[in-house]
Amino acid sequence: HAKYSGPGATALSTAGTGTRNRKGITATDASRTTNLTVTQAATGIINAVTLGIVVQNNGTGTTSVTTAGTVKATSGIGIDVGNASTATDVTVTQTAGSITGGSHGIYPANNGTGATTINTAGTVNGTATYTNRNHATNASTATSLTIGQTAGTITGGTTGIVTTNNGKGATTISTAGTVTGTSTYGIQAPNASTAGD
Repeated sequence: HAKYSGPGATALSTAGTGTRNRKGITATDASRTTNLTVTQAATGIINAVTLGIVVQNNGTGTTSVTTAGTVKATSGIGIDVGNASTATDVTVTQTAGSITGGSHGIYPANNGTGATTINTAGTVNGTATYTNRNHATNASTATSLTIGQTAGTITGGTTGIVTTNNGKGATTISTAGTVTGTSTYGIQAPNASTAGD
């Protein structure tokens, strides 16, 4: 668990194996801080119950999570990222490996003033029946919302990818692998009236 009160940026990296009863890695920035970055190497393995990686940026900068290994939360969210209203961009990048959540694989909620970007190249999935595996949400203060899949598979018990853009920018989704929604949609992307394309 890393909690930084600032001032300045926070960077956390992991390359080993960690097993936790609840949360795997928790990183939180206070209001005096700026950027918050979490990086997992290809050798990294995170096994948890409720949250694999949980990141909350209450500062004024960007939030970035990059994974290349295994992230697993058996009953909750694989990667849970939150931006407070004072923060800016949210970026989640999976270069390889697997992200598994009992409810959600990747779940960024951007309440800040910037863009939300998710890029995946491995496996994103989960075990529950009525869940969304890749769900990104922009608040009204945020801008664009982009999801890019360059390879791999995304699987959801109900919907594979869900985006909810209540912000001011465009929503863009590109896929180059397999996206499966077991009981409803492969991709679902509602936009608020304030959003762009």
